[in-house]
Amino acid sequence: MQQKDYILKLKERLRIGLPGQASHVKMLPLERRNNLPGTSGNPLPRSSSVLILLYPLDDYFGTLLIKRTEDLSVHSGQISFPGGKKDPEDQTPVHTALREAEEEIGITADDICILGELSLLYVSPSNFEIHPVIGYVDQLHSLTPNPAEVEFIIELSLKNLYNLQTLTDLRVRSFEFKDVPCFRVNGHIVWGATAMILQELLDVMSEV
Repeated sequence: MQQKDYILKLKERLRIGLPGQASHVKMLPLERRNNLPGTSGNPLPRSSSVLILLYPLDDYFGTLLIKRTEDLSVHSGQISFPGGKKDPEDQTPVHTALREAEEEIGITADDICILGELSLLYVSPSNFEIHPVIGYVDQLHSLTPNPAEVEFIIELSLKNLYNLQTLTDLRVRSFEFKDVPCFRVNGHIVWGATAMILQELLDVMSEV
C-alpha cells in the first residue's frame, strides 16, 4: 500500500472506535492492571495535548519524541511527545498540540495535516488529561529544540517497534517500580503515559 493511501485509511480508522484502555493497560505493571488510574477523588483534571507527528521513515513511518529538560516539574527529564497544557486562547486540543509543538521543536502548524486523535489518557501524578493528536508531514524538515524545555529530540522509527518492548525496573525520585513495561529506544527507556500512547498508536496502525 502506498504511504499516502495508508495515511488516508489511517485517518478513516481514527474516526471509529479506538482501543483506548485495552491498549493502555498493556504498558502498565502487572500489579496496577486491576487498579487503573482514574480521576475519582482528584481535583478537576487539567487539559493538555501532545502531538504524534508521523512522517515517512524506513519504508514505513517515524515519529518524534523529546527528552524534557531537568527541572522541578513532575515530568522533568522524561521522554515524551511534544506537548503541554492548554492555554486560555487554545480553542481545541489540536490548537494546544500544534502550539506546543511549535514552541518546543520549531515545527509550524502550516506544515502539518491533522489525521485525528487517540483516546484521552489521564495521568494521576500531574492530574493532567492528555489529548494525543496525530499529524502527518510528507517530509520532515530541520527542527529547533527550545533549550528551555527540550534537551534533545529523538527520531523514532515505528517499523518493528514491537520488537523493542521489554520490562525494566525503574527508580523515579523516591519511588521504585518493578517489571515496568516499556520501549527501549536509542538507549532511552520510554514508559508511562508516553508508552501507553505509543501502544495505542501501534495497535491502531496495525489494523489499517
